[in-house]
Amino acid sequence: MTFPDRPASRETGEWVMRDWDLADREERRRVYGYLLRAGLPLWIYRWVDGALLVDLWPELDLPSPLRKEWQPLIDHARQGPTEDPMRVSFDDTKMRRAEELQERIAARRVEAARRLTQRDA
Repeated sequence: MTFPDRPASRETGEWVMRDWDLADREERRRVYGYLLRAGLPLWIYRWVDGALLVDLWPELDLPSPLRKEWQPLIDHARQGPTEDPMRVSFDDTKMRRAEELQERIAARRVEAARRLTQRDA
């Protein structure tokens, strides 16, 4: 990923660009720190991986107000889902089966009405 290494030069107004390897932990730490401090929301969405951010969180050098704003999201991600995955899966399957049954019943009613109409005609 090509991204600024330092703010734009005062003399030229040009950014000092650098290729960053987000697979490298140290480089990812620097990019994530920069993005959280100065990045646009779209940049954060595009380049910050949530699981990797949680992993790097204790190592990021962030201003206290910024860390305080992000901390609830990090804590929530660390706790994992609040639902029981087995129950969610079971409930979803049960709901899908009920919907399929309703569709089959509706189709049979339509077919029965069609037959009655043809018989009476």
